[in-house]
Amino acid sequence: MELNSKHKKVIILLIVIITAAISYNSYRSKSEERVVLSPAEAEKEVDPPLIEEVMKESNYIFVHIEGAVNKPGVYKLEGKVRIYEAVEAAGGLTEEADTTRINMAVMLEDEDFVYVPAKGEENPPIEISITSEKPSQEGKININTADSKGLISLNGIGEAIANRIIEYRNVNGPFKSIEEIKNVSGIGESKFNAIKDKITVK
Repeated sequence: MELNSKHKKVIILLIVIITAAISYNSYRSKSEERVVLSPAEAEKEVDPPLIEEVMKESNYIFVHIEGAVNKPGVYKLEGKVRIYEAVEAAGGLTEEADTTRINMAVMLEDEDFVYVPAKGEENPPIEISITSEKPSQEGKININTADSKGLISLNGIGEAIANRIIEYRNVNGPFKSIEEIKNVSGIGESKFNAIKDKITVK
C-alpha cells in the first residue's frame, strides 16, 4: 500500500513537471511571435545607406542652361535652387550677358530650361529667362514659367503681348496673382476675363 502511494506521488510529480514544461514552451513561443522592435531596432532592419541614398537623390533637380554662360549644358543641382545658382554652376555669366532681361531670383524646378540672353540680342532662341514644358496640375498655363509659345496659345494673346508679359515678370519678378497680369500693357478687363480660367501663377 505504501509503495502504491509513492508511485502516485511520482506520477503526480511527473505530470506537474510536464505541464510546467509545456506551459513554458507555449509562453516562450508566443513571446517570440509578439516581439515589437523599438524605433532604433526597426531602423537597423533597413539598410541605412540605402535610405540615405534615396533621400539624397530626391533632393536633386536637373536644369538645362544655355545662352551667355561660360559652360552651357544640363546640370544636376541639389535642393531649392534659383537661377543665379544655376548660372554659377554653369561657370558664371559671360561678358556679353544681359542681366537686365532675366530675373536671377526665380526658383527653379526639375526639368526647367534657363536661357541667358546676350546684350543686343533682339531675338534670342528662347525669349524668356525660364521655361518648362510641363503643364500645371490644373492643366492651365503658368504665366510665371510659360514661354512665348505657351502664352500665345491663350485666347487673344499675340506675340507682342506675350513678349510684354515675359518682360514684365523679368523686371518685376513672378506674378503674385493672375490679376496682376492686367498690369501688362494690352491686357484689359475683357481680355483678362477671357483668359483668367486658363492661367495660373502656381
